[in-house]
Amino acid sequence: MSPKPLAAPATRPPPRQAGSLPAGGLEAAAPAQLLILTQAVTLALGTRVTLVRGSPQLAGAERAAAAEGDIEPLSGAAVMDAG
Repeated sequence: MSPKPLAAPATRPPPRQAGSLPAGGLEAAAPAQLLILTQAVTLALGTRVTLVRGSPQLAGAERAAAAEGDIEPLSGAAVMDAG
């Protein structure tokens, strides 16, 4: 007869492996994307394109729109006048 194998002691898995949320589910929600519209600025959009009175609109760190003249801001955007 061969000896019985030793049973490993029962251990609890770490909380993340058990399916619970880190910090007990009390994480802050992801911040909303920051929207900024700047009006009346001079934009150089390349080597030969310049908008004298332009309005760049930023969504987070990306340019969402750029147009000559004043444009309507996206809903919830902060508006800054550079003129």
